[in-house]
Amino acid sequence: MYSSSYGLFVSVRAHKVERYVFCSDVDPNTHEPIGINSIFYSNNDTICFWVNISDISPGRTLMFDWYDPDDNIYRRWTKVVEASGDGQSHDWYVSWNANRIKGMWLGMWKVIFYIDDKVEASLSFELVDPQSTYWIIKNLLTSITNLKIQIDKITSDYEILFYNYNSILLEYNSINNNYEKLLQEYSDVNENYTILYNDYIFITSKYESALTSLNTTRMMMYASLGFGILSFVGLVIFSLMGRRTTLKSISGSLSFRKQKGKEKVIEEGDEILHKDVTKVRGIGPKYAEKLSEIGIESIDDLVKYNPKYLSDKIGVSREITSRWIENAEEMLLQETQ
Repeated sequence: MYSSSYGLFVSVRAHKVERYVFCSDVDPNTHEPIGINSIFYSNNDTICFWVNISDISPGRTLMFDWYDPDDNIYRRWTKVVEASGDGQSHDWYVSWNANRIKGMWLGMWKVIFYIDDKVEASLSFELVDPQSTYWIIKNLLTSITNLKIQIDKITSDYEILFYNYNSILLEYNSINNNYEKLLQEYSDVNENYTILYNDYIFITSKYESALTSLNTTRMMMYASLGFGILSFVGLVIFSLMGRRTTLKSISGSLSFRKQKGKEKVIEEGDEILHKDVTKVRGIGPKYAEKLSEIGIESIDDLVKYNPKYLSDKIGVSREITSRWIENAEEMLLQETQ
C-alpha cells in the first residue's frame, strides 16, 4: 500500500470535501484522477481513493479506512496535513491513498475517509474477475453510461456555444447594417459637400465680379457727384455775383440821380433804401422787431445779409429769410425801372 498528497496554500477557513472518487492512477503533473470507475478487475495493478478538500489548515489528520467485502478493516492509512507558505489554510488540497489489488479478493469494497476522526466521505467499489462475461457487460454498460454523461455534457456545451454563436451573428449583422447606413450617410454628406463647395466657388466668383462693378460704379458716382457739386457752387457764385451787380447798379443809379441834383429822384431813392422792413412782403411787426435786434432797420440793410445768417440769428427757417430778401430785391428793381 502507498499514498501521496498535494496542496496549495491560501488562507484559514472552514474545510470542505469538494470531490472524492476511485481511480486507477493519478496524473503526476495535474494531480487529477485517471481511470475513474466503480468497478475494477483483479488483474489491475492498483486502485486509488482520491479526495479534493478546500480550505483545510495545516496539522489536520486525514485517515483512510479500507473495508473488505466482509466489512472488516483491510488497511488504515493516516497523514497530517503539512504546512505551506506561512502556515495558514490551503485553499485547494488533494490527497489520495492507493492499494495494490494483488492479494485483494473479489466482491464489494468500501473506503471511509476521516478528518480528525470525523467521517467526511464514504464510497464503495467492486473488484471483479476480468473473465466474467457478466462483469464485462456490466462494466461496458457503466462505460456507456459514463460516455453518455460526457456526450450530454458536450451536447450542452455545444448548445451554449451555438446560442452564443447566434447572438454574436445577430450582433455582427446589426453592426454590419449600421456600418452600411453610415457608409451611405457618408456618401450623401460627401455629395452634398461637393455641391455646396461648387456653389461656394460660383458665389465667390459672382461676389468678386459684383465687387468690381460696385467699385467702378462708386468711382463714377463720386466723379459725377464732384462735377455736380462744382456746377452747383459755380451756379451759386454766378447768382450771387449777378445779385451783387444788380444791387450795385441800383445803388449806382440812385447815387447818380442824387449827384444830378434832382430833388424828386433823390427823395425817391432815399425813400426806397430807407423804407422800413415791414414794407417787404412777409415781414410783420414781430419779425421786424427781431430784425431790428440784429441791426436791420431798412430794406437797404436787409438785402446786404445772407439768408442762412438771418435764419440762424432770428430763429426763422431759411426758406422764409430767402423769400424776404428776394421780395426786397424785387421792390428795389421795380422802383428803379
